[in-house]
Amino acid sequence: MAEEIFDAEFYDDTPVEQALARQEFQLPVPMAQGMVQARTPYVSAMQVLKPRDMESVEKSILRQAALVGEKAMYGWGAGKGRVEGISAPMAMIMFNSFGNMTIVAEPVQETPDAWIFTHYVVDLETGASAPRQWRESKRSKVDGNLDPDRKDAIRFGRGQSKNIRNVIVNHMPFWLRKKVIEEAKKGARDRLTKYIEKNGLAAAQTFAAEQLKRYGVNETQIIEKMGKAEIKGLDVDDLVALVSDLRAIESGEEHVSTLFPSEKSSTGVLVDLKDKLKAKIADASTTFPPPDKKSDSEMNIGKGMGVRIGAKPFSWFVNDGMNEHLVQEKDSIYTCNCKPKCTDCAHVSAAQHFATKP
Repeated sequence: MAEEIFDAEFYDDTPVEQALARQEFQLPVPMAQGMVQARTPYVSAMQVLKPRDMESVEKSILRQAALVGEKAMYGWGAGKGRVEGISAPMAMIMFNSFGNMTIVAEPVQETPDAWIFTHYVVDLETGASAPRQWRESKRSKVDGNLDPDRKDAIRFGRGQSKNIRNVIVNHMPFWLRKKVIEEAKKGARDRLTKYIEKNGLAAAQTFAAEQLKRYGVNETQIIEKMGKAEIKGLDVDDLVALVSDLRAIESGEEHVSTLFPSEKSSTGVLVDLKDKLKAKIADASTTFPPPDKKSDSEMNIGKGMGVRIGAKPFSWFVNDGMNEHLVQEKDSIYTCNCKPKCTDCAHVSAAQHFATKP
């Protein structure tokens, strides 16, 4: 009888097993690839279709951080206690760009006065998993004339979002987190600088203060958080931080009481008194030129410049409202880093005045 082949099986007197053993007919066995569903926070490292390329991951994340700008971050505290963090939208950008990761949510634990969220981030390439928990109070502040159920829904969603953000950011390399904040600041700073060039620094200061005022933040809270004596002492970096806080408040990701605690707040987050004193001295007495000198040449050279002592002897930091420059003195020669070995710019004049004033 002639051999017939149908659906990859032999229909003759020869057993299929013997035919395969003689290698008369073999089927290719595909290698298992792709993803496997993980029903627990613990998985083994596995082969993935597209392994992570950290160089591409870094490039993608930093490019998006620059585009997102002030929406990528915000900060807590003031003075030396100021801490900057990555926002929830930026955390999701990092999660998507990192790839080959998944987030596992544990059942929410509910107590009479709080919800406790538990999430795991699982790295499928390495098998590493790391849990984080967040306790969201059922009495946390929610603005607006809303019914109790709606306020509870906002609190619940806010707590869940915060913990997902935290678990993602916690898994990211420390060096990458730092670069993200730096790149976001750079993008925000570039846009703010263009605004200032067109409208002036005072307009930017007023805009930031007025926008925050809409959410109940007064000028005292702003200057305490930024360590300044008054609103007109805010520089570009201060404004970048304030606009970042504003975006976090607008999105509902953070509440005003968290980002701008008052001196009487039960959290005990106070402006460092030493920083506050330094800021008042810097804003009140280091402005160049002093008020009693009215010559046009002096006013044009360094009006409104702030000067403070540098970390090394015979060095000063000069802030012109746009940038801060380092001026150093050696052998009675002052040089500024705004240009290669610049010795005759307005920053040098301001530092000389500060160094020689009675």
